[in-house]
Order: sequence, then structure tokens, then C-alpha cells
Amino acid sequence: MSRGMVSFLTGLGGGYLKADQQRSQNERQAKQDAQNTQLHDARMLEITAAQNARTEESNFKAANIAAQSGGRQETGYQVTDNAGSSAFTKDADAAAMLGDMAAAKNTGVDTLAATRVSTGAQGATMAGTVAGNKVFTDPTQAASFAQDNAMSSWMKMKSRQDVADQFGKMDLSDDIRGKLQKLESEGAFKAFALAQNGDYAGAAKMYQDTGSSRLPKGATFTGAEVEDPTTKLKRNVISVIGADGAPIVQDLDKALRSYLSPTEQYTMNSGDRKEVQDGRKTDIAEKRADIAARAQEANERKIDGMLAHLGSKSGSGGGGIAGSVALKDRREYLSDFSGALPDPKNAQDPKEAIAIATSNQNILAQADSVFSTNAKLGIVLTAPQAAAAMTLAQTPSNIKRVRDNNTGAVYESVTVNGTSVIVGIGSMKPTEKKEVVAPPKTDAKAPKPGVTMTGVASKFNAAGYTTVQSTIDGAVRGDKNALALLKVMITRGETTPGQRQQISDLTK
Repeated sequence: MSRGMVSFLTGLGGGYLKADQQRSQNERQAKQDAQNTQLHDARMLEITAAQNARTEESNFKAANIAAQSGGRQETGYQVTDNAGSSAFTKDADAAAMLGDMAAAKNTGVDTLAATRVSTGAQGATMAGTVAGNKVFTDPTQAASFAQDNAMSSWMKMKSRQDVADQFGKMDLSDDIRGKLQKLESEGAFKAFALAQNGDYAGAAKMYQDTGSSRLPKGATFTGAEVEDPTTKLKRNVISVIGADGAPIVQDLDKALRSYLSPTEQYTMNSGDRKEVQDGRKTDIAEKRADIAARAQEANERKIDGMLAHLGSKSGSGGGGIAGSVALKDRREYLSDFSGALPDPKNAQDPKEAIAIATSNQNILAQADSVFSTNAKLGIVLTAPQAAAAMTLAQTPSNIKRVRDNNTGAVYESVTVNGTSVIVGIGSMKPTEKKEVVAPPKTDAKAPKPGVTMTGVASKFNAAGYTTVQSTIDGAVRGDKNALALLKVMITRGETTPGQRQQISDLTK
């Protein structure tokens, strides 16, 4: 092969290699350019997203400001012309410029001092919520309009929730919704408390400021004492009435329960039922007390009648009580005896109260007869002695019959602590005491008081002791019952230090 051919082939090979290298380099560059483009596009997307986020956050803040601007006033100038144009500006120079521009095309251009009042959120735009405005040249009208459009705390919070919904901030919206419900509930209960204290104007303001247009214009709170038709109980009912006097909320107390949880509502309703039951119990108790009082009054009249009868018999000298027995003794005797009888006030119902009162009168009549019979014979009884004697007389074997040789009268007597007590006159069988049968028991926990002579005697004691000293004397005589009674008296705190020393000496 000639040298020229070799050189040609060598050059051709070298060119091919260079072309191949260039192609590879171009491919690598293309890949790198593509990667750079992708990185650039991604970076631009990030930048655009960040810019959009900043813009959206700025719009969100601006929307919140606009939404809560209701009632805000700005002073400036209003430029108008005959064509119907109207423009407001806070700057005097700008107002003059607007006037010149309007005068170049229209007639009747006028520039007046004015006040622009914000009405709050007007609506959503591409830039977010914007505020609506109204311009007034009369300052008085502007102030009145601003007052009507002033936003309460509740309304501002509600506007914030609306803006959060508009910008898709649902977590924030839910949080504000919970606060709105709490504010509305607390405001309603605070308004109710103010109304109960008579501050109706304060209640209306509190109620209106913590809810959405709760009160129409001219509506007020009022209170009135109302009687429940069922329980007959009276309570102060708070109502909301309109400007025309018609009720808007008849009973605020019951209406407020809608804010409570089901558990709380159940508790409130249970409390109402208990109040009704307590009211009925109080009413029944008052009726019982009235019946018992009337029964007690009748009982006292009965005693007074006995005493009056006794006085007339004693004064006549015909068979009265012995002169040594004073009217005062009998009065004290009957008073003491009456105090040991069951109290009608403790009855379970009016029927039982009447039965107890009637039984008490019968027992007092018997006690008076025992006292009178013994007094004629010169024996002055105490109430405990008579009660013990009347109890013993219920058992026939305890009764002894004694004949008076001078008069031939036969007396029935029992022995009480060594003393004979006359319980009847005449040769006859022992009189059985008729007990008053109380109505059937309805409550095992609250047994009805029995009206028997045994029960009356137990309120004294079987030996008939009436004082600590007489009980001590009985113990000195060897009466074991008296000694046992002394221990009870010490426990009740009825003894003096000297008496306790005497009792201590008896037990040594």
C-alpha cells in the first residue's frame, strides 16, 4: 500500500474517533441540560409555591382584618358629580386631584368632608375577603350606623371562622367553632344570671353580644313570679319579649337546657322532679302540723274545762276534792300527764293525728278521774304515780278491793311503791283499758306511736319517781329499779356533783 493511502486511512480513522467522541460528549451534555432544566423547573415551582403561599397568607390576614372591621370609622373627603360618580379618599390633595379630573368631563363636581364606615366582610374575591363600606357626610348618621354595625366578640370570632372556611383552614375553623359554642353557651347562662338579679339591660347586652342576632330590635328581658299549676310552687320566670310585647322566649330557664349535654339535662330534670316532690312533702307536713296544732288546742281546752269544773265543785262544798288539795296541784298534775302522751305532730298522716289526739283526751279524762278520786280521800298523786297505777290496773290480778266501813263504798286499788292508789269505785270487775288502734303501718322504718297506758308509764318509771332526790331515797330503801334509774339520770346529765357523790356512796 502506498504511503499516501496509509496516510489517508490514518486520517480517516482519526476523524471517526473524533466524531465518535464528540457524539458521546453531545449526548452527555444533552442529558445534563435536561437534568438542569428539570432542576430549574422544580426550583421555579418551589419558588412559585412559596410566593403563592405568602400571597395566600397575606390575603388571609387581610381577609381577617376586613371581616372584623364592622363599625370602624375613617374621616376624609367624598368627591361627587352630576354624572353620579362618587369617590372617597382620606387625603386632601387626592380629593382635589379627583375633583379636577371629574370637572374636566362632568359638571356639578362637589367635594365634602365625609366619614366612611366599614360594614365588615363584604364577600370573597380573588384576593380574599374585602370589607364593605358606606360613606356619610352627616357625622351623626355615621356614628349611628357605626354603632349598629359594631361587632361583638362572638361576631368577630364567627367572621374568623368564615374566613378560615374560605381559605380551607379546616382545623382552625373547627377550633373556632368549638369556642363559638362555648362562648354562646356561657353568654346565655350569664345573661340568665343577670336577669335573675334584676339587671335586664345587662342581660340583654350579654345575650346579644354572645350569639348571632339573638334579640330583634327593641326586644327586652323581663321577669315574673309564676305559680306552677301542678305543684302550686312559685318561681321567678325569666322571659324575652319583643318590642310589641309578644314573648320570644317564654321560659329562658328551660330554653337554656338545650346547651347542656344529655347527662346534664337529665340531672336538671331530676332536680325539677325532686323539687316537686319536696314541695308536695312540705305541703303535706304543713297540713299535718295544722291538724296537730288544732288537736293540741282542743286538748288544752279540754284540760281547762276539767279545771273549771273542778273549781266549781270545790267551791260548792258538795263532794269536791278535799280542801287540802289546791287547784294548782291538779293543773300541774294534768300538765305533767299531758306531757307524757304521744304528740299528734309525729303522726304519719292527718287521720292518725286525729286518732292520737282523741286517745290523749280519753286518757287525760281517766287520769283526772283517778286524781279526783284519790284527792277526795286526801291522797295527792303525781303524774308518774297515776300513770303507773293506771298501767298496773290493766292486769286484774294487781287490783285489790277495799270496803269503807263508814260509807259502805268499795274501792279498787293498786299498790305503787308501797302506796295504795284508788283506780275505781264500786264492786265491779277491773275496767279494761281500750286502746286506740292506729292505722296500719306503711313504713317499717317509721313505726307509728302507740297510745297505751303502758307507753305513758314508761315515759316516767314504774316506781313513780319524779325527781333525782326521790329516786336516791328509793335506792337508799333498797329499790333496785331506783338504782338503775339513777345510772340513766347520770348518763343524761340530770344530776348535780353532790347527787353523783350520794349515788357513788350507794354503790360502794
